[in-house]
Amino acid sequence: MILLPEESVYDKLIDPSIQVQVEPSALKLPPRNYELNIYVDDNCTVCPVALALAGATEKVLDSRLRVIVYNLSHMQVDIKVNATPAFCLRVEKGKGCVYWEGIPLDPSGWERFINEKFVKAYIQTRCKHLRAWRGSGECWGSLNKS
Repeated sequence: MILLPEESVYDKLIDPSIQVQVEPSALKLPPRNYELNIYVDDNCTVCPVALALAGATEKVLDSRLRVIVYNLSHMQVDIKVNATPAFCLRVEKGKGCVYWEGIPLDPSGWERFINEKFVKAYIQTRCKHLRAWRGSGECWGSLNKS
């Protein structure tokens, strides 16, 4: 998990006492690598649980998921965030993202919830056609209508 702008601003948000389990066999991802951006702030009460869930998911998926966290109390970002935690999930190097705010009320439903987001991100942000894939690893905008 990459913490921006720096790790020291997450003292209030990362709570080692929060233990969550993500069942690896419950995660059914379409075959790609993914990037999950998470937007938090110092006053967010559910952000520690959201970060614990994202961290456990990243750990289970190993190199298939990269999580980047932005603390909006200490930096500005180019995306409009109405409430925290907010999430932006995309296929790695894909166009656009699947955006949502909040987490399920019952963290035990996380696997089903995040599976739906992975499928949606796969459909909406990946290159739609093999010819749209550039050698640089990016989609051609004109062929990727998301």
